[in-house]
Amino acid sequence: QPQLWHISLSLPLCPSGRLSMTNQKRRMEMLKKLADQLFAPLSGGQNKMLLSFMDSPPAPPWRMTSDADIGGHSKAALEWQQLGEGAEVPNFVRFHGQISNKLPVGVAHEFGFAATKSPPFKPHEDLLDFAGLELLIRGDGRTYMFNMEPDTYFNEDLYQHLMQPPQEWSQLMLPFDKFLLTAAGKFRDQQRPLDGGPVLKSIGLSVVDGEEGPFQLDIGYIKAIRSFQPLLDDLRKKQAKGKDRPTVW
Repeated sequence: QPQLWHISLSLPLCPSGRLSMTNQKRRMEMLKKLADQLFAPLSGGQNKMLLSFMDSPPAPPWRMTSDADIGGHSKAALEWQQLGEGAEVPNFVRFHGQISNKLPVGVAHEFGFAATKSPPFKPHEDLLDFAGLELLIRGDGRTYMFNMEPDTYFNEDLYQHLMQPPQEWSQLMLPFDKFLLTAAGKFRDQQRPLDGGPVLKSIGLSVVDGEEGPFQLDIGYIKAIRSFQPLLDDLRKKQAKGKDRPTVW
């Protein structure tokens, strides 16, 4: 049986007892907004921009960590790049630095890592009914990890996805069902798949290939995707016309 919805709004009347033209317009705008919110999950809804660095820099404070915090020699930074008009992506954020596997004297732990983590989403991002993430990204040939901190009972839970973005601007797709659950740097024995999308507390990036040397990862935006099918259809059309930005899964 189809569900019937009834929405009632109260707005001030004119002296004549009727809604003014301004309030009629407001009423229609409010009804449309409410309908969009109510029916988005039922109709597939809209994609959701989580973070965009194409118009403004990342909101502070992004947390930076590396083995330098425990005596190592790796370095990492997050900076907003403004290349201006004419660039393929005029503005973006750059996660960069230098990885060193050099161990401090008397230390035998594994070194050579760097990571960054966003401020908490306020409120947390509810990605129920979303299929995954789309990133506008450019890599350097190295392997990175995309990290999602979920709002779960276990504080150490972290969902992670390996990625090796191309060295040109590309759309990178990260389906939620391909993320693996970890805790304190190790895979959990009991994997809990992301069923219908997580409630996100924060996101992060880390360098995980263990190779010494510089690293540089550029990101234009991070978007939650309801369904990958429209993107696939659009990709096929662009490929048929010979016009497309590389898309990586």
